[in-house]
Amino acid sequence: MIKPFIKWPGGKTTELKIIHENLPEAFQNYIEPFVGGGACFLSLDRAAYQKAYLNDASEELMGLYQYIQSGNHGFIDNLEAIWSCWSHFGDFSDRNYQRLRALYAVYKAGEYSTIEGKILVSGFVEAQHVEMIAGVPRPLQLDMPQFVKTMTDSIYLKFRNTKKNERAKGDLPEADYHKNFEAGIKTAVYTYFRTLYNRRTGLEVDREMHMALFFFLREFCYSSMFRYNKDGDFNVPYGGASYNRKNFKQKIEYLRSAPLKEVLQASALYNKDFEMFLETIPIHENDFMFVDPPYDTEFSTYANNDFNLNDQKRLADYLLNTYEGRFMVIIKNTDYIYSLYHQKGIRIIGFDKSYAVSFMDRNERAVNHLLIMNY
Repeated sequence: MIKPFIKWPGGKTTELKIIHENLPEAFQNYIEPFVGGGACFLSLDRAAYQKAYLNDASEELMGLYQYIQSGNHGFIDNLEAIWSCWSHFGDFSDRNYQRLRALYAVYKAGEYSTIEGKILVSGFVEAQHVEMIAGVPRPLQLDMPQFVKTMTDSIYLKFRNTKKNERAKGDLPEADYHKNFEAGIKTAVYTYFRTLYNRRTGLEVDREMHMALFFFLREFCYSSMFRYNKDGDFNVPYGGASYNRKNFKQKIEYLRSAPLKEVLQASALYNKDFEMFLETIPIHENDFMFVDPPYDTEFSTYANNDFNLNDQKRLADYLLNTYEGRFMVIIKNTDYIYSLYHQKGIRIIGFDKSYAVSFMDRNERAVNHLLIMNY
């Protein structure tokens, strides 16, 4: 089984057991209009289908699929540059730990305003300026004044928050200082990468670097959250100290792996509204479509794309009245969703996180999720 190459909201890795238990015995082509991280698709035996048709509303996500499918060298080279920078600042943190520890002792012993604290930290940043700049590969040197400012701000905030916590809870164990100070440095690098991503138009970030930054941010953002502010900027912070030594190099190698590339090379990739996608591709009565739409909420946003109750109805109408093949829908159980699909010829199974199956005519309210099938 090939694993998903990216964490994606609503991923179905933990639901694969019940999905596989209810798959059709055989089908011709595989269709997925909301592919996301592709957990179901990638878990299938390649011999189980002739061709896969994959679609998602996220242009960036499908861009990743396309770059992996084609083995785009520029994309991989930029990922390597990002990894080189990330690794450098891990080593930088080790080499400069004692300097940071001594500087924090000065800060902790004094009473500094925000401006004074940043001036204190800026002395360290200026002293290490050459070593810092040398660690940023040229393709990423798009706004070095911003990088230096971000490093100063991040280390200062780490000092301030550590001091505040120690006043409330007592001194940290010595080993935790190293981990926390490294997290301050890594936060600065992450935040700089996020700035390049959000300002990609003004900074003329090319498409391959844009996609590399997007992939990195999805790997290192807090709890793999998917959130944008009102201006459309990705604003999820760094995941924290537990991410400091995360092996991004291993992820890059996985994107290069032959099994992943081969399964994608047997797939047709699309970035359309689900209905436009389904009207574009050839569909046969012995095809199988796995449908994992955004959850039913009054108004949901998925990858900066709206998906509302009308879209849920459009989807149900298409599946029930237009689609000629077999389908499986997996979705959160709500009264609205149940009402859309509860009709003759449709099989609905409810399940909770422990995968205890509950047939809907017995226990409609007790289940969290639904499997909805027309076979």
